[in-house]
Amino acid sequence: MQIIPYLGGIVLVSALVVLMAGLAGLASRALRPRVTVALMLMAVFATMIFFNYAVQTTFVPTLIGQPDMGNRALLAALSMSNPESLGWALEMWGWGFFGVATALVAPVFEGGHLARATRWAFYANGVVSVAGTIWTALDPEPRDPGPPR
Repeated sequence: MQIIPYLGGIVLVSALVVLMAGLAGLASRALRPRVTVALMLMAVFATMIFFNYAVQTTFVPTLIGQPDMGNRALLAALSMSNPESLGWALEMWGWGFFGVATALVAPVFEGGHLARATRWAFYANGVVSVAGTIWTALDPEPRDPGPPR
């Protein structure tokens, strides 16, 4: 059951790569250099996320099934259930690259109200994704909110 979200994530990331490739085809000649950079960043994004999901769906379950003490340390280092793990670092950095890609491709959306709204949503995603990545890199330790009131 715990691998189902990652399988959905694989579908989502695949669809985002296809979306970005389609948007690249719509780019004007003037926007092609920045859209090309966005496609390269999408390749980095997809590689990081797919690698992480392969680890989470294949390698981590194997470690769980082997209660060896050395495996516990490796499990803590890789599992997304640990917010200080490599899995979370890959996830946050990957989505940060996606954010830069969306900001770069945002100008492709031009025209009416829907296109303008979509363009600004792409810019906003870029800002939020990059901010989250920077925040995670500078302060990777999660905060305990304390007991509920």
